[in-house]
Amino acid sequence: MDSTELIAQCDRLVALAARRLELPTANLAAEARARQLHGHLEGFVRPRLADIDAPLLVLLLGPTGAGKSSLLNTIAGPRQPMRFFTRARPIRIELSRAVASAPSRRRG
Repeated sequence: MDSTELIAQCDRLVALAARRLELPTANLAAEARARQLHGHLEGFVRPRLADIDAPLLVLLLGPTGAGKSSLLNTIAGPRQPMRFFTRARPIRIELSRAVASAPSRRRG
């Protein structure tokens, strides 16, 4: 399916949601869902179908241990060590090692 077909499908869904909003209802929750769908399609989905460079928001949800962080870390690739500068000399610190080997301070 190309972008023209996707836009047409989205426009049909927007029209259906608009028609649903025109119908009288006693169910306020159903009306709220229809309004939310219409707003989401018009304000978020349609602009992204029309312009590939439009900003995108992705929600990654799942229970503990499902692999959310693993997925993001795989996509991001290996982390680069942070660099700090002291008196114009670069210092390279790897946080995982720095935290593990940092001396503990005791308060007395």
